Amino acid sequence: MIFNALWTILLGVIGGIISSLIVSRVFLIQSEYQDQVRFVDRIIRKVGYISSFLYSAEAILKVSYDHNIQMEKEIKEKGYDSEKEYYAAHTDEDWISKKDVLDVFHKEIAKTTKLIHEDLSDNFVKDTQLNVLIRDVVSYVHDVSSIKEYTFSQISQLTKKEQDLLKQYDMCIHMSGKKLVGLVIKDKIMILLFVIVGILIVGTIFAFSLGV
Repeated sequence: MIFNALWTILLGVIGGIISSLIVSRVFLIQSEYQDQVRFVDRIIRKVGYISSFLYSAEAILKVSYDHNIQMEKEIKEKGYDSEKEYYAAHTDEDWISKKDVLDVFHKEIAKTTKLIHEDLSDNFVKDTQLNVLIRDVVSYVHDVSSIKEYTFSQISQLTKKEQDLLKQYDMCIHMSGKKLVGLVIKDKIMILLFVIVGILIVGTIFAFSLGV
């Protein structure tokens, strides 16, 4: 009787320890993966910040293009000899230099790309899919950094790349549940714990069948 009681207690203690180890390991794997996702999320947010300036730059180019057409039309209609005369005739309007505005955008974009490079220097992401996304972000940042003068075609190409990055990121988030399950199943320590649990279950069933 005492042996059976002690044996039952021992099995309970071992089962409790193994259960605690399994739960702790699962939480650790989940935490590590979520840290990787949060790291990539910070990078993607900075990409979105860059994109907002590119959209604004595109809007400035469109306004400037429309204004140039209007100005050329008025110069012809009123017989101005130069753009200087056109602006002199509109001294009541507040003119903003397109170049000055785009320079401000360029400085902000350059500052953000620098921050992304600094973040990526501490890259600790192990997940393959997330690392592919980071690789594509590096390519995007390189293309953005290479721009000397903004044009419609350049902004259009970068906008498409940014949208592709967001799709990749959304796919990573959508697959995060399956990815986490895969990490748990493939983890060496978890495999060892599962084997121990399996052995205990098989041993219990075998002992029960023998009536031991």
